[in-house]
Amino acid sequence: MILIIDCDPFSLIKLIKKSLPNAKIVFEKIRIQKIGDLTPPYISIYKSQSKMFFSTLSQLNKLKCICKDAQEKLIKESEERVYIYSKDGKNLTIVIPKSLKSLLSNTLKEWCRVEYYINDIREGLVKREVFYYKEYAKDNSYIVRTPKFIYSKLISLLEDKGIPYRIGEGVLKLANNIDVKKEPVLYDYQEEAYNAWKNNNYWGTVVIPTGGGKTFLGLAAIARIKKPTIILVPNLWLLYQWIDRISSILGVPKRDIGVLGGGEKRISDITISTYQSAHKNIEQFSDIFHVAIFDEAHHVPASTFKKVALYLASPYRMALSATPTRSDKNEVLLFNLAGEVVYKVSYPELVKKGFVAPLVVRKIFVKLPKELEKEYKKVQARLRVAYDEISRKQIINKLIELSRDNPKKIPVIMEIVKKHKDEKIFIFAGSIDFAKRILNELKHVSKVALLTSETRKSEEKRIIRNFVNGLLNILILVKKGEEGVDVGDASVAIIAGGTKQKRETIQRIGRILRGGAEKLAWVYEIVTTGTIEERLSKGRKIEALIKGLEGIIKSQYGIEPYKVINWENN
Repeated sequence: MILIIDCDPFSLIKLIKKSLPNAKIVFEKIRIQKIGDLTPPYISIYKSQSKMFFSTLSQLNKLKCICKDAQEKLIKESEERVYIYSKDGKNLTIVIPKSLKSLLSNTLKEWCRVEYYINDIREGLVKREVFYYKEYAKDNSYIVRTPKFIYSKLISLLEDKGIPYRIGEGVLKLANNIDVKKEPVLYDYQEEAYNAWKNNNYWGTVVIPTGGGKTFLGLAAIARIKKPTIILVPNLWLLYQWIDRISSILGVPKRDIGVLGGGEKRISDITISTYQSAHKNIEQFSDIFHVAIFDEAHHVPASTFKKVALYLASPYRMALSATPTRSDKNEVLLFNLAGEVVYKVSYPELVKKGFVAPLVVRKIFVKLPKELEKEYKKVQARLRVAYDEISRKQIINKLIELSRDNPKKIPVIMEIVKKHKDEKIFIFAGSIDFAKRILNELKHVSKVALLTSETRKSEEKRIIRNFVNGLLNILILVKKGEEGVDVGDASVAIIAGGTKQKRETIQRIGRILRGGAEKLAWVYEIVTTGTIEERLSKGRKIEALIKGLEGIIKSQYGIEPYKVINWENN
């Protein structure tokens, strides 16, 4: 819009209409100090028409109506300014003048080339690549479409190269500072982690073992940046845990915390969402949140994580994980869309610093009962003649089931419980049926409860509260408590049904490490000898966790840090 100061704009527009049929008069209210509101008439033209406009004025000898420096500035801005906006709530539209294309397009294409892995039945893990970049020429510009995740990278690139830009609607809403009453106090290593993330332009993955206080880093980011924040979590357990922490540590009333998940849909300046709910509603909030905290992202299916992280404009991105490496190699997505690892601290380091408890490991071998041993060998024989990959997987799963749910494990569990009768204990089972068998044996001798996917939400909360408060001392878990959830402090973990993945095993063990060097944590891994479970146990490498700590454990507690026990010879 051009304000004409030396002649009648209505007469002028009649003279230029033939050359510029889209030119028109618009009125814009302005406020001038000590004078008040005025609504002067402007001539409105498309930026791309500015050259034609000034050329027409020059021919009419009307160029004196406009300051020469304003003319030059407008032409320069029209030709060299990048314009960024969003129409659909998920993608950026970037208008790049042709003169700047060579400076920008290659970098944009590199950012938008996203790699990930899929599990092919015949070929195993196969790398795939998706190119999220579209481009077409229009007038003197190139129109480029990309996902919103590159927004902060794009702004940094433009500023580094000194390229002027303008941000339009739908990209990222301006926001006032959010109201946070308090800030968490961080330990030295947590402060180091926060600063490493900050120094990486507020992008990156932080790797801290379970029990090391990853949540406090996210809370610090909320309190220090003070901009609208979304925390993404894999399940409702973590969602409610974040609500409690934000309320108690940051002083934010629970009613002011937004929730997406569990049947709730409420967006606030601080919002916690499951990844699944975020994926369903991404268009509604992709331009709201300046800070995105990806909690336990490695637990989320790669496709779900991708669909959320790609389309958030959030310039501040923090991923929190104890074990970012995935069996399907899709940590590449996490590192691409939230940032590479900027800080990592190991379990032995935290033990030596006194922040988590030292660990003692006992691996206990038990045999299958005779009748199950015969069944196991029959199934094993079928495996030798199975050539179809799907059939092989089904047979392997049956072998895992027979060895995992070995009834001879139950007397061993009973003995361990007696030994640690005054301590809190987690028992990890591989199936709900086997967990119920353990529960039936233990409920006569201990205060015990079972948490599975079948447990109602209200019952789940009551059980966790009772365990935290000491009304229960044993919690049997089936696929629960492995996602960074704080279900209270315990000092004993019995792994009665081993997961296939090392990462999940570490998550399980992490449940008992909270509390620092004042306590000793015990892990009992019960393995069916002579079965596939032995191989799975070797892959989990629990004993590797205490490497480098053997001397500390022996000198402080006078016991062997790692021991293998054959139960029937015991």
